[in-house]
Amino acid sequence: MDYYDDVKWCPTCKRYVQYMMSLHKSFCVTCDSKVIVFNRKDMKRFHETPVIYDD
Repeated sequence: MDYYDDVKWCPTCKRYVQYMMSLHKSFCVTCDSKVIVFNRKDMKRFHETPVIYDD
């Protein structure tokens, strides 16, 4: 995945969007709201996924 394909969740737009980064926050390019990495459902799924280590 390159920079232009990267997306984060916008709670205002209620979808994954492209974003602009500053030093401490990221903002939706559509509505200028702060964005987060995952929505609540995906974050829960992320935490439930087992970690598999290849030795």
